[in-house]
Amino acid sequence: MKKAVFLLALLIAPFAQATDYVLPIIECDGSANVRAKPTTKSTILSTLDYQSSAHKVLGKQGNWYHIDLPNQKSGYVHKSQVMIMHYYVVDSKDGSANVRDGHFPYSESIGKTNVLKVLTNGTRVQIIPELNKGDWFFYSQQGLANKDEKSEGYIHKSQLKKVD
Repeated sequence: MKKAVFLLALLIAPFAQATDYVLPIIECDGSANVRAKPTTKSTILSTLDYQSSAHKVLGKQGNWYHIDLPNQKSGYVHKSQVMIMHYYVVDSKDGSANVRDGHFPYSESIGKTNVLKVLTNGTRVQIIPELNKGDWFFYSQQGLANKDEKSEGYIHKSQLKKVD
C-alpha cells in the first residue's frame, strides 16, 4: 500500500500546481490586515501594503488564505484583500521579452501596443493570473520595483517559464 501511494505521488508531482503567493490589492484601501486566526475578530499581526513583498500561501480556510510571514510565523488574510501571484522567469528564444502596455482600444491586440520595457532571459517576474488577457500574462513588480519605474504590463506567455 505504501509503495502504491509513493508511486502515485511520483506520477502526480509533475502535474502539481505551482506555488501560490499573495499580494495586497492596492486599489481597495491600500492595505490588507494579516490576522492570527481566520476571523476579523482576531489580533492583527501585520499589515501588507503596496511595498510588501509576496507571501507564500500555505493553505486556505473558507475565505481566508493562510500565509507565510517572516521569522517562521504565519497568519491569515481575507481573500477580498489580496490577489494570487505566481513566479515566472523570462525564457525567450530571442534572449529577451517585451513588456507591453495593456491599455489599448478593443480593436487592437496587445502585441501592437507600446513596449514599456525589455526584460532579459533569466529575469524573475511576478504574474497575476486573474489579470491575464488570453495569451498575454499580466506582469507586476508590486513590492519589488522602483516606484519611479513603470512596473506593470503584459508579456506573451511564450516568453515565460513558470518557476516556484
